[in-house]
Amino acid sequence: MLEWLAAAREEKRITPAKQCLDLMQHLAYTMQSDPKGKLAEVTRFAAARILAPRFRGVPEDEQHAAAERFLDEEEIDSGILVSRGDTLRFWHLTFQEYLAAAALASRDANRPRLLFDEKKLYLPEWRETVLLLAGILCTQGQERIDAFLAGILDGLGNDAPLATRARAAGLTGRILQDLQSWNYRIDSSGSPSGGRNLPEVIP
Repeated sequence: MLEWLAAAREEKRITPAKQCLDLMQHLAYTMQSDPKGKLAEVTRFAAARILAPRFRGVPEDEQHAAAERFLDEEEIDSGILVSRGDTLRFWHLTFQEYLAAAALASRDANRPRLLFDEKKLYLPEWRETVLLLAGILCTQGQERIDAFLAGILDGLGNDAPLATRARAAGLTGRILQDLQSWNYRIDSSGSPSGGRNLPEVIP
């Protein structure tokens, strides 16, 4: 749906559909990972400030204005963003969550830091983004989703409390349930986490 919206009326606007989605991913990622917590909306000025550095083909002193023009254009042409007064938000929260997940899937350096080091993996406001991220990684290759699941299970350590292991098993089980559409299975002979299978997480 997002690809269709981004391509809508493409012949009448300046920003190509791929660049539009790349910019939307960066905006969604920044809103999702805000240090104060997930943002559902931002001011138009703040959104332009987030996107301005991405307009590298424009002189630096003109980048903010270019970002503002893009936001105005996309609100009219794609409808991915909607305004309420001076604030902008994604037309549907799932759009923001999916776009943030797509950005995370391509940011291999930032992903472990945010999800594991900063312990956002289990936050309720990150739940849908994490599940969508797993689906995107699965479409990118079995090794990538294997590594992601290994990170979840190996991050427990040997002395993790039962409640912590149960939480990890619950998340991993939900991910595996979602990935049934791709016929994904943890391989018992070469599974993520160095051979530790999901049933072993909880004795």
